[in-house]
Amino acid sequence: MRFLRSALIAVIALGMVAVANASVFEEDFESYAAGSALHGQGGWKGWNGDAAAGAPVSDAFAYSGTKSVAILSTSDLVQEFDVAGGVWVFTAMQYIPSGGTGITYFILLNSYDDNTNQDWSIQTQYNLANGAITTWTGAVDTKVVFDQWVQLKYVIDLDNNTVDEYYNGVLIDTRQWDDNVHGTIGAVDLYGNSASTVYYDDIVLQSLRESLAKADNPVPADGQDDVVRDVVLSWKAGSFAASHDVYFGADRAAVAAASRANPMGVLVSQGQSAVAYEAAGLLEFGQTYYWRVDEVNATPTTIFTGPVWSFTVEPFVYPIGNIIATSNAAPVDDATPASTVDGSGLDADLHSTDTTAAWLATPAGDEPAYIQYEFDRLYKLWEMWVWNYNSEFEKMLGFGLKDVTIEYSEDGAEWLPLGDFEFAQATATDTYAHNTTVDFAGVSARYVRLVIQSGYGFTGRYGLSEVRFLYLPVQARGPLPADAAADVAVDVTLDWRPGREAAAHRVIFSADEQAVADGAALVATVTDHRYSPADLVLGQTYYWRIDEVNEAEPVDTWQGQVWSFTAQEYLVVDDFESYTNNIDARETIFDTWHDGWVNNTGSTVGHLNSPFAEQTIVHSGRQSMPLFYDNTTVATSEADYALTANWSQHGIRSLSLYFYGAEGNTGQLYVKINNTRIAYDGPAVNLTRPSWQLWSIDLSQAGNVGSVRSLTIGIEGAGAKGVLYIDDIRLYPEVVDHALSDITGPGDVVKGVPDDGDWPAAETPNLAIDNNTATKFLHFKGETEPTGIRVTPLVGATVVTGLALTTANDAPERDPVAFELYGSNGTIDGPYTLIAAGDVTDFAAETAWPRFTRNATPIEFENDVAYAHYQLLFTAVRAAASANSMQIAEIELIGIVAE
Repeated sequence: MRFLRSALIAVIALGMVAVANASVFEEDFESYAAGSALHGQGGWKGWNGDAAAGAPVSDAFAYSGTKSVAILSTSDLVQEFDVAGGVWVFTAMQYIPSGGTGITYFILLNSYDDNTNQDWSIQTQYNLANGAITTWTGAVDTKVVFDQWVQLKYVIDLDNNTVDEYYNGVLIDTRQWDDNVHGTIGAVDLYGNSASTVYYDDIVLQSLRESLAKADNPVPADGQDDVVRDVVLSWKAGSFAASHDVYFGADRAAVAAASRANPMGVLVSQGQSAVAYEAAGLLEFGQTYYWRVDEVNATPTTIFTGPVWSFTVEPFVYPIGNIIATSNAAPVDDATPASTVDGSGLDADLHSTDTTAAWLATPAGDEPAYIQYEFDRLYKLWEMWVWNYNSEFEKMLGFGLKDVTIEYSEDGAEWLPLGDFEFAQATATDTYAHNTTVDFAGVSARYVRLVIQSGYGFTGRYGLSEVRFLYLPVQARGPLPADAAADVAVDVTLDWRPGREAAAHRVIFSADEQAVADGAALVATVTDHRYSPADLVLGQTYYWRIDEVNEAEPVDTWQGQVWSFTAQEYLVVDDFESYTNNIDARETIFDTWHDGWVNNTGSTVGHLNSPFAEQTIVHSGRQSMPLFYDNTTVATSEADYALTANWSQHGIRSLSLYFYGAEGNTGQLYVKINNTRIAYDGPAVNLTRPSWQLWSIDLSQAGNVGSVRSLTIGIEGAGAKGVLYIDDIRLYPEVVDHALSDITGPGDVVKGVPDDGDWPAAETPNLAIDNNTATKFLHFKGETEPTGIRVTPLVGATVVTGLALTTANDAPERDPVAFELYGSNGTIDGPYTLIAAGDVTDFAAETAWPRFTRNATPIEFENDVAYAHYQLLFTAVRAAASANSMQIAEIELIGIVAE
């Protein structure tokens, strides 16, 4: 039966248009001279052929290589394409420096000729002052990332006339590509719009097939610095790769140009099967390395050349930050000690003659003047760089320090001498490099004091521009997962940067923070900088620290900091995101979830035509599972999912799933775990609701779940028929109490109060209970009189003891801040009895409650009377004087179905 179905779908699939496999455009700006005008080079030109609208090649910033294009305030730079049909991926790297002004544009056109046939598809605005991003559809929550290269990505399906827009890996918009249905990609336009300069690099237009075929998601990330010396390179394999060629070295040009025929000394692994590579030996401190992965198809042997990625290895020593500077001398003109450790006056490690960016003081009292530095913890100090006091008159006035005694301390009480030193005088120029280096020889200190014995002048005042302390990292650092990380996998392996002198690592780990802080939770001593804790509990917060040990060193133990992470809240059984439409590869949803075509029940999993998974009605992600059922000639309809799993670990207590019903659905929903049947215990009417319903199942009903081999979703009942959509099947450490839940939903009878139609056509009363926070109910009388809804829940009589409200999309002044809830057992028009009244605390707070956000302070009240109908009135809004209405995105009446 499966063969018959697959054959039928295969026939349908034959009609699909094949995706082209070709890159039509790749631009890295490396072939042009820095400073040259792009207009007239490489197909680039100003808008409508105007050279004045062009842009220069820049070497100020570059994502790859040394050059990019600088889009100036006057730039309106165009590159034309001739692409029709298929699915394409357009990517560009964008760099926006902080401190800019104005709004710059990134534009894609589906049609472009100079002065004619110009039609826009993408017109995204980037506000350089406040970081706001506005797509063609409207403003998005994602903000501009300043001072960092960010990828812009557009997946353009010309066959289906859609485009997905991504910013820095986040999907920010999905929309129609072209309202005139040209089915073409015509041009890219980089428009300065009188804004500050932004930069673009590595602009690529390629087919979806080629995009999927190339290696992606490099680890370490492209451009990452401070990478460990024993790093293991990894990547996401191309969709068609049978093997991988790895190129690696310190010469970017060689890595970019090398091939199998000409390896140039950087082809370090050819034809490997693994998607990881570990270089032989430790990498060099501070060195930048380049690497590339070419994906090799098996049949035919096609090589997809990968992009060149880079990373920089950790430095030998690190600067100390967050230093507290104090002095016993009186500052002159607010020239405080803090100026010597805040980086002010420095540009590329060269100090200016700006005296407001330096310390200057007069000794107070008889004791020698000093300046003292306190670090956040104990460090093994390597050296100190000194920029002495630097003003244009320093050679005459001599405020700089000359003879200095340096002391250090671990606790600030007992001080040890490092020695007497002579600091070199500053150069009195705007490009002053530090010219004194003090060797600290690895002493352990939290405090350093510079006691001034003499200066270079005669004024009795002493000054200093900047100091920098460098330390050798001997403590564990760089925890993975990062400190305070959330949603960490329960099978995580802890990793950290080892201290340079460590011979062993003591792992202290517990859910008890104090036990870790006290060192009372030692779980292992390891020689590698990795540790895998056993059987973590879902949702639990854990604490850990690493003490670095080497008994051969003067300080044999360096105690680590206490770090924490929180384990993931749930485990995914199936979220339906991995299924494709590839029948030959057996990646379809019905290849995994077996239905009536295999198990002889009345079920059909998936749509007949591609896409087989549901992509419109989804709870999260981009896909759900449609389950059609028909028990006309059979007793049940079932979808079977094979498993090999242990659900007795990690504190798991429940299996949950979301289902979405349809009008006219009938039957009894159930699941089977290892053939143990558990019936849905919620209201049967929920199967008819076109909204997502949560079903949380107590696994104690399923018996032994230490070895789960199968999960079945079924509907029974003679003649039962309909369709359910299933999504987000998960395991949780707790069972959600269905006794108290939202008793309203789509399909309930709803009326406005007053029922006068004084609302926009797309913002009607029923949208307040449609389980969709993206819609809203707006009543124009809400600022002058009580307004709200009346509702008759489909589930029948209920006992309501709580209320939940979600703010709508805009205008906080319209948010309701007080309510009255009534019940009736007559009709939807009453008579009504008051159940409760009160304030909406969160919505009435001094700061406006965020948009699309449910109240956090519970709205609860006592009630033990069951009612069939409810009236909810909002008696006040947040700011009636400035509001023109009351609006609410979602109303939830929290209660239980009456016995």
